[in-house]
Order: sequence, then structure tokens, then C-alpha cells
Amino acid sequence: MKRIQLLLLALLFATFAFGQAPDYFKYQSIARNTTGTILANASVGLRISIRDLSAAGTVVFQETHAVTTNDFGLFTISIGAGTPSLGTISGVA
Repeated sequence: MKRIQLLLLALLFATFAFGQAPDYFKYQSIARNTTGTILANASVGLRISIRDLSAAGTVVFQETHAVTTNDFGLFTISIGAGTPSLGTISGVA
């Protein structure tokens, strides 16, 4: 009987071990202006679009981010965690 209880308890905890991936992913880049100069310590607005099948495909998800770059123009965002303007990140297949 004790073995059955232990087995059931182990199975119960095993179900909690199955986690889900978050609905976002990291993106990192260097911000530059139109002449290629790095935008160091600057406030930058970003619009992220995910398109269907190709670069000219239908936009299936779009969001905006407001970030500040570091001394090297570097910024990091979590795509899926911005302000959505079209679709949902969970709807992207």
C-alpha cells in the first residue's frame, strides 16, 4: 500500500514537471541611424512585425517597444512582451 501511495505521489509531482515555454523570445541588436552611426544611450522606438511565409507576406503579429540603448547602441527586447497592435504572439505558428 505504501508503494502505491509513493507511486501516486511521484506521478502527481511529475505532472508539474512539464512546463510550458513562455510566449516570448529574446531579440538583441545594435541601433544605428540612416548613416550607420551607432545610437549610444538613446531612446528608440521599435515596431516588430512577424510576417507569414516571406518578407513580403501578410503581417500576422505586430507590436511596439520603447527602449534605451547602452553605451554601444545595444538593446535587448522580448518579442511577445511589447504593446501588441495586431494579432497575438501565441497565434504565430
